[in-house]
Amino acid sequence: MKQKYTDVNTYISDLIQEIVSKVTTHTNASCISSIIVTGSFGRNEPTFEKDEKGYLTLKSDVEIALVYDKFKNKGKVLRLMQDTEKCFSELVEFMPFQKQRIIKAQNHNFAIVEPKYKSLFTYDIFNGSYTAWGTDYLHLKQVPLDQVDPFEAKRIVGNRIGELMCFLNRGSAQYDNNYKKLWKAKVMLAIVSAYLLCNKMYISSYHKQRDRIIQQREMVIDIFGEKFLSDYEKAFSYLRENGESCEILDENLRKYVAAINTVLQKKGITKARINCLSKKMRSWIHYLKCGSNYGFNFENNLYQNLINAYIENADCIQKLADDWRKILYY
Repeated sequence: MKQKYTDVNTYISDLIQEIVSKVTTHTNASCISSIIVTGSFGRNEPTFEKDEKGYLTLKSDVEIALVYDKFKNKGKVLRLMQDTEKCFSELVEFMPFQKQRIIKAQNHNFAIVEPKYKSLFTYDIFNGSYTAWGTDYLHLKQVPLDQVDPFEAKRIVGNRIGELMCFLNRGSAQYDNNYKKLWKAKVMLAIVSAYLLCNKMYISSYHKQRDRIIQQREMVIDIFGEKFLSDYEKAFSYLRENGESCEILDENLRKYVAAINTVLQKKGITKARINCLSKKMRSWIHYLKCGSNYGFNFENNLYQNLINAYIENADCIQKLADDWRKILYY
């Protein structure tokens, strides 16, 4: 947005209205039947920074799902996405959603049947998003928490560790230092999400997750230790409330990861239940190309090895992170 803002609600409203306007006036707009705002904007909790004059800078990306009816129109939708993203200084991330994916609450486009287990992303779409324009498909289906694959808890933690380890050493020392602070804070929030998911208390909103983890104070301290809530509050403030940057001590974060790993093990979370055929095939192709050996249940084994290596500060952590990127991060 070219205009400078001092009020968060006005900024959010104007930005979403401008996105809707750009999408619906594009030459390919007839392919779109619905615009869904998801992510932090869908939950109404994007992160901003204020400068000394009180002007806002958006730190969150803007995640928008564009729902289209026919497979033959996907190329036009992708062109619309590319053209519209260029119109904004903010990071606007469009996602193409085939209509059946929303109507049947599928985890992927073009799935043959409605899945018994849902991904956390699918849960968040139906429980932490809203329709900004067009047909409101979100009210046609309900996705309760008990439909979410428990393996998603391991994915959350494993993916954040993979991101932390895999994308360091990509720039200057100052860049890497800032990046490390950011992703270590994200690991903290992932641990909380995983814990709540394991205990059937997960909710899409990060602020409401904080409320629930504080309500579980005694149990949380018993599992994660005395320092956990203090470190979590610092990370939460940094990422979600424009607080000062912080760096969680490595030794503390390893203890917290070890604690959530124990929770995952006690819950018997060792196998994914939601991978559709196309996703399985892609994963197997990447796995075979990688050349590493993680066995038949390679997704779980790779995540588990990555988590264990982080806890132990093992030398193999970088190799595991690279394999994670090649096999599972695509």
